[in-house]
Amino acid sequence: MSSRPITPLFELALAIREAVLPPDAPELRLSVKNLANTYRNLGRFAEGEPLYRRSLGLQYSKRASECHTTCELKATEPRKRLSLC
Repeated sequence: MSSRPITPLFELALAIREAVLPPDAPELRLSVKNLANTYRNLGRFAEGEPLYRRSLGLQYSKRASECHTTCELKATEPRKRLSLC
């Protein structure tokens, strides 16, 4: 079974999410990574690489915001040792 027919579905899913979500929304990561994986499986590495980079950027931006929120919560707790993220 060829994965070529599924490529337009991943492209459509990404286009829909991009239309309704902000460009840095962590929820975009799954659609971006799915499309990158599809391109990789088809040997279309030049098309997949920028998507992998974008997926990693979304992952790290999500982790950074989670870490910032965690540090803020820890800082507001009295008499507890503040730990770095």
